[in-house]
Amino acid sequence: MQPGPIYFLKTRKCGIFGVNCEAIPQQINFLVDEGVTSGKGSSSVISYLHFFSEHFGFGEQHVELHCDNCAGQNKNQYLLQYLAWRTMTGLHTDVDLHFMLLGHTKFSPDWCFGL
Repeated sequence: MQPGPIYFLKTRKCGIFGVNCEAIPQQINFLVDEGVTSGKGSSSVISYLHFFSEHFGFGEQHVELHCDNCAGQNKNQYLLQYLAWRTMTGLHTDVDLHFMLLGHTKFSPDWCFGL
């Protein structure tokens, strides 16, 4: 006897985080199932950035990051400490962190999400 079809009362949710690398050029998207998500805080962003740097980096010494103005994810002490750690351990010589002007909310990762 075969099992019947499985029905869900609600559709599954999926989180998305994108890193748009102009050197490749392409965007790497992280799709995170709702069953394994750890939220939208700084630890998730740091984990995705670290994974991207380790697996998609080219050994670059100078890094420029452009982020949106989300205080919970990007504008916090933990991300700054992580980027400082990357320079102190010699993974990069310097990291420039840029934030968009207030009121401007669209940049290249948003364009790639639209595709």
